[in-house]
Amino acid sequence: MILITGASGYLGSKLYGELKRQGLSVCSAGRSMADRHLDLASNEDYSPVMAGVNTVIHCAGIAHSHARADDYDTINRQGSARLALAARAMGVSRFLFFSTLNVVPIDADDPSTCASQWAAPDNLYAASKHAAEIELVRILAGSQCQLLILRPALVYDTELTGNLKTLRQVGRWFPFALPDSGSRSMVSRPDLVAMVSRMLAREGSGWGETQCIALTDGQRYVAQRIGEALMGPRAWSLPNWLWRTVLLVCAGLPSAKTQSIARSLSQDLWTGMPGEPQGDGVRWNLKSLLESPATVGADH
Repeated sequence: MILITGASGYLGSKLYGELKRQGLSVCSAGRSMADRHLDLASNEDYSPVMAGVNTVIHCAGIAHSHARADDYDTINRQGSARLALAARAMGVSRFLFFSTLNVVPIDADDPSTCASQWAAPDNLYAASKHAAEIELVRILAGSQCQLLILRPALVYDTELTGNLKTLRQVGRWFPFALPDSGSRSMVSRPDLVAMVSRMLAREGSGWGETQCIALTDGQRYVAQRIGEALMGPRAWSLPNWLWRTVLLVCAGLPSAKTQSIARSLSQDLWTGMPGEPQGDGVRWNLKSLLESPATVGADH
């Protein structure tokens, strides 16, 4: 049986539906609307949640919600560690942990390096995932459980969320192209679900083996390219010096949402080599997916 935490979330819901469609035995774990009760903020024994489970896909956690440092640590690190301890005690053979590509330093040569070799990121969310990775490696080392640490880039789909959704809404009245600044990797949700599905079909060696896997669509995205995919081409543009001023002003506003958007348009993150997706079987990039919603819907 496959246990999915966070099965009601943006990624977990699609994974849960796809694995069910394939006829696999899947159950969900969460605080509400789940097959089994799991509260990552509690100190309870999670072993009963693992009954009959051979694979755990751990998607649950606090994401980019501007939470307190203590909350990120409680849910993303401590909760994940307790889940891994229960998986080890109950003889689970595979543990897939969804981390983030933001744990990878911008100058890293190999995005599959263990997190313990890098300093913790400045971002609270990424730092909690970095700490959780180190804990899981320590807990599952020498056990019969294979650990797969999955590091997806920013996830997109025809159903936009977060800053991507906000930028598309702003684009309805904003006539200017976004700046040629910032750089990041991304990956589509359909491709990500397909990657995980293929991983589950492979035989794992187990016995404390750890793999860290970066998942991207192989493209390098700057703000301008993201804007064109979300809002279409723009006839007008602003000079870079003016954009820098606008982003500095936005970053200084009291709105957490505005600050987040300003960072996303100017921040440089790890991107690797363009044209070389880290996952296998990549089909989509941001522009092609948004231009083909009917095809994506059929694939889902």
